[in-house]
Amino acid sequence: MDIKEYFNKNWESVELSIEKKEQIEVILFFINKYIKNNDINYFEFGCGNCFVTNILFDNLKNNYKKINFTVSDISEIGLAYCNKKYNQELIVEEKQDFKVKDKSMDIVTSFEVFEHLDDNKQDFYLNQLLKITKKYLIIGLPYNEMLEKRIVNCKFCDYTGHIWGHLRSYSKKDFENLFEGKAKLIEYKLCGSEEVDFNKNRYDFVNRIGYKNLNFICPSCTEENNEITLLNRIYNKIISQTLLNTKLSKTVIHPFWIVGIFEKLDNE
Repeated sequence: MDIKEYFNKNWESVELSIEKKEQIEVILFFINKYIKNNDINYFEFGCGNCFVTNILFDNLKNNYKKINFTVSDISEIGLAYCNKKYNQELIVEEKQDFKVKDKSMDIVTSFEVFEHLDDNKQDFYLNQLLKITKKYLIIGLPYNEMLEKRIVNCKFCDYTGHIWGHLRSYSKKDFENLFEGKAKLIEYKLCGSEEVDFNKNRYDFVNRIGYKNLNFICPSCTEENNEITLLNRIYNKIISQTLLNTKLSKTVIHPFWIVGIFEKLDNE
């Protein structure tokens, strides 16, 4: 999977959805509650086009005497959209030490990133974040996502996998143990659109009878798959409502995102 090329696409199309707005409100709540300094040094890993970062900056710049933002991403195109006032760090290697000094950041953040990384990269970059923060980290991840719901088949390559390249989802326990005892979760909030989970067997069934996935950019070859028609959309809606209304098995509805603030333990 060429993850760098994948994340170099479509940054100009990001909009302030209700879901993004809720995430931003949670992040601002945590920062204003826990960061009481006059100055703030902020670091974000996986900033994309800084869409969320720019809104955070505009909301925080009047709350602190001095504010310093550093952002990091694998996408040169994404970073080009970022505020020129920010320090920028391009990730050019699979595992790359951050250039900022250890214990130099008041708050370290990462949103919608670690679900895309394999175990080794996740462990590496979580430890990198721990090294550079003085105390606090804010992380946002998919909450109990049912990955089977979003499996796609690319018509251009042999990719069969998650539509956005997610490799894992996170339960509350997974989230609490994210830093493996090196930082503790002190507060979290669930936010975002409602995620509806069904029995996996139902999805196996509807995929067999012709349920079509939405248009997508393949996370592997980055080609656009856009064959879905209006008829497909109507058919999908009927199938989705049938699944939602049937009582053959338990249906679980919950917010899609979990956002939490962690405190680094003293021994770190």
